[in-house]
Amino acid sequence: MMKRQLSIKAKVTYAFIFLILLPTALLCGYFFDQTQKHLTQQTINTSKMVLSQIQSNVTSKIKIVESVSDSIAYNSKLQSFLAEPFQPGGDSINAYAREIVPLVKYGTYYNTVLIQYIRLDISLYLTNYTIPEGFDSIWHDTYIQKEKWYQDFLHSGKNSLWYQSEGNIKQGSSAVTYTYIQKIHNTNGQYLGLISINVLQKDLYSFLNQSPDGTDAFVFDPALGVLLQQKKGDDRIAQERMANIRSDGGGSFQKNGEVVVYEPLASIGTVIGIAVPKASVTSSHLLGTTMAIIGISALSLLLFYNVIKQVFRLIKRNILTMTESIESGFQPLPSSNRQDEFGVITEKFNILLAKINLLMKEGIQREVVHKDVQLKALQYQINPHFIYNTIDIFSARMELAGQYEVSEAFSDFGKILRYKIEGNSKFAMLGYEIDHLKRYVNLQQMKYGDRLQMNIQVPPSLNSYRMIKFILQPLVENSVKHGFEGRDTLTIVIEASLLENSILQIVVWDDGIGIPVDRLAEMNRMFEQQQQSDTWEHSEHIGLKNINERLCLFYGAQYRLIMESTAGRYTKATVTIPIQEEELSDV
Repeated sequence: MMKRQLSIKAKVTYAFIFLILLPTALLCGYFFDQTQKHLTQQTINTSKMVLSQIQSNVTSKIKIVESVSDSIAYNSKLQSFLAEPFQPGGDSINAYAREIVPLVKYGTYYNTVLIQYIRLDISLYLTNYTIPEGFDSIWHDTYIQKEKWYQDFLHSGKNSLWYQSEGNIKQGSSAVTYTYIQKIHNTNGQYLGLISINVLQKDLYSFLNQSPDGTDAFVFDPALGVLLQQKKGDDRIAQERMANIRSDGGGSFQKNGEVVVYEPLASIGTVIGIAVPKASVTSSHLLGTTMAIIGISALSLLLFYNVIKQVFRLIKRNILTMTESIESGFQPLPSSNRQDEFGVITEKFNILLAKINLLMKEGIQREVVHKDVQLKALQYQINPHFIYNTIDIFSARMELAGQYEVSEAFSDFGKILRYKIEGNSKFAMLGYEIDHLKRYVNLQQMKYGDRLQMNIQVPPSLNSYRMIKFILQPLVENSVKHGFEGRDTLTIVIEASLLENSILQIVVWDDGIGIPVDRLAEMNRMFEQQQQSDTWEHSEHIGLKNINERLCLFYGAQYRLIMESTAGRYTKATVTIPIQEEELSDV
């Protein structure tokens, strides 16, 4: 019983649901969650920027208070005045009026210039009771000796600190103030008194009355458990804020539909912060977006199915056209004006057919060439054994007559004939070609003697690689024929190496007269366009033409013969041959 296969329509529908619709729904949920997180984080970042400005404002006020105190406490004239007994009839009165009192007044004026909306109450509490009190700024420390904070401060190792108090010590005010106190010592370490600077809480935390709309600024004192809020509201919310604030560092949290950001003021031991309503994506907006996505997805499903239907119709039409082309002898398909993938398929299929036709023609040409070579070989094989035996007789007679060099030349000539005539294979190993080349050079040395030298630089590991026969000997023959013109000696070098991508490269170069630049360019152009090389039929380089055509025929046009030369210096011929994988595995 055959299993029922799902239709393409069903497959596409299921694919759309599980691969597009469901992932889109999940992405919508993820998008909603990430949007909510982004809005919250954006609110936190904005709140931190606002809080940073508030913190900077409060901190600058604190630092100016401390700076004013330092300018008074470390004044050398003040230290000297406080350390000496006051003499009413001497210069003490003048120094008191001209230097000490203006110093305190100047500190107040300095602060007023820098911060216009903060009022300071600066007082000096002295241990030198000979100095008279006065000017509403200079007092004996008897006023504060019974205060617990004063005794704790004297016996502590601290030189200065901030503390919170109710009202002014001297005036009995009920306003909440922050007081900065600092000890005064002379250079000998003698305690001379302290400076007290009172700042009203409302002046220090003026931002509670200036925060932007929509925010709720607050100040939290962990030591006293007091929370000052810009907006007076639910005590439960205030208690929850205090419970979630960490006094050891800044941070943020979300509670009761608001985002709370806070930072500590370490010098005075309080925490400042702001609360902002948390932004949210409305449910109606989310619902509308979801319904829009579902509607678009349904419409996309119908359009997607229609597109797939059209695509398969075009595929079926192309398959029928390809079948007709194959059955009609690999005729090219009609050219298409389409710019999409179907147009590319038609173009590539036509290229494939052209390649197949070219390979078929090249195969036929190879067989024709091979048959021609065999026919010519048969024509020249007129009793070859009779020729071999005759050459051997001449070689033996020369050896008996003491003509060893001539005898060896006859022997080489006989082996050359056997190599050329015998054997039906179009290919030979590189080592056999090298041996054939050596015999040819031995014959040429009968004419040129030591004037002709050959240097073979071929690694033994390359001798087993196959190549088409009769490639190297015509190249060397061309060097001997043209290289000696106007020269006494000629050196020919044969080099072979294995390149990347399994390419065997053979280079034959000589130090002969070289080739003129224009002639060299013409030769390489003819080698590259070997189909239009019929003008070479009667050229003196017919041997090079034959080599190039056989290389292109058997290996392809990219493996053509390449000539390089510099007139008067050298000529170099380069042959590249692709190596089969089975040959590489045998090495």
